[in-house]
Amino acid sequence: MRFMSDVTWIGFVLIMALGIVIGCTVVPGDNSDPSDGGGSDDGGDSSDGGGSGDGGVPGDGGVPGDGGTGSAMFDRWRTPSFFRGFDVGYFNYGSGTKSVDDFLAMKATGANLAQIQSNEGTVDWAAPYASNPDGVTSLDNMVAWCGQAQLYYVIAVREGPGRQSVDLDAEDTIWQNSDEQQRYGQMLGDIVARYRGDPYFAAINVMVEPNPLRTQIWNTIQTPEELGAALTAAGIDVNAMMTLFIDRIRAVDATLPIIVQGVVWSNPQWWTLVEKQDDPYVIYDFHTYEPSPFTHPDCAATDCPGVSYPGEYYGQLYDRTFLEEIVFAEVIAFQQAHQVPILMGEFGMQYPQTGGVQFLSDHVDIALSHGWHFALWNYRSDTEDPTLIDFDCEKFPAEYWIEILGWF
Repeated sequence: MRFMSDVTWIGFVLIMALGIVIGCTVVPGDNSDPSDGGGSDDGGDSSDGGGSGDGGVPGDGGVPGDGGTGSAMFDRWRTPSFFRGFDVGYFNYGSGTKSVDDFLAMKATGANLAQIQSNEGTVDWAAPYASNPDGVTSLDNMVAWCGQAQLYYVIAVREGPGRQSVDLDAEDTIWQNSDEQQRYGQMLGDIVARYRGDPYFAAINVMVEPNPLRTQIWNTIQTPEELGAALTAAGIDVNAMMTLFIDRIRAVDATLPIIVQGVVWSNPQWWTLVEKQDDPYVIYDFHTYEPSPFTHPDCAATDCPGVSYPGEYYGQLYDRTFLEEIVFAEVIAFQQAHQVPILMGEFGMQYPQTGGVQFLSDHVDIALSHGWHFALWNYRSDTEDPTLIDFDCEKFPAEYWIEILGWF
């Protein structure tokens, strides 16, 4: 969960505003009514092929162009806006851990998806790359709780050999280290093998917010073109690394849906650097927290002075139209060009601000209009400290939670 520096985003907005106007195109078969869509399926029937554990059953409901093997779970990803839910971590922001009660409460909202965060991976990030039993335990617990709650789940991997968790990634070495890339891919394969056969295992998100050249992005790189050139000069190919990860997973499971993200914290405005993978069961995930002065205000509190939505940021009026036609333009173009499922895998706001309910509503309205799946950041970020409300809309004023419950 990150956002761009103001300087970088200002430069990008000016370029986009001058040259790009892409209208809203509804995906055929769009399921834009929350009452008839993804939130109604509780998963729970292992006889329907929902699990990836059998490697795919021939004739189990494959989709055109899926290679002919069929994948009932991927069919759900091909169903517009089927998966609707929350991101959730094992550890609370302040103290303590989640419990099965939290996952049961999540299910009670009507959500059908928990994107569970593997915050520390199952293998240490630094040599000698030892197994991380605490990371395995946290995943085991969350997977078990999803089963008890009858929630589909995505395992979102944030750390592994050569790669620290998103917020601690300044010393990452995986980008140029082929041995670490292979080890990371093996870790992914081992995770898939561990939960293979679980009918609620909806996908694995192979690397949350890949962010090579982080320092340059903050300080000097202003555009996707500049970043692409810098990555090439450094010998970094994130798309090829994603292909390697997919191949390692396919050695274990032939049809498990796999989620990949883009660079720069998977911000949509850098999406021109994402390449379509040559695999029929891939979902593409972007994260969005723009405008960051609204979602992460400098005052770090509720109702900050001068912070509102719609509102002017970086010299532009941010409203639903601007979000769809400018901020999300490259993702929409990618979806239309390749006809692939899209996950809006993180969005939200740190504290309630003026217009915050409309801000969240506009995001989901756009997602539904394009058939995107979505997960709100973050479910019950802290269950121990009632005063810690960061990103926890259940603790925001009542109108926020009423809005969110309406999505499911």
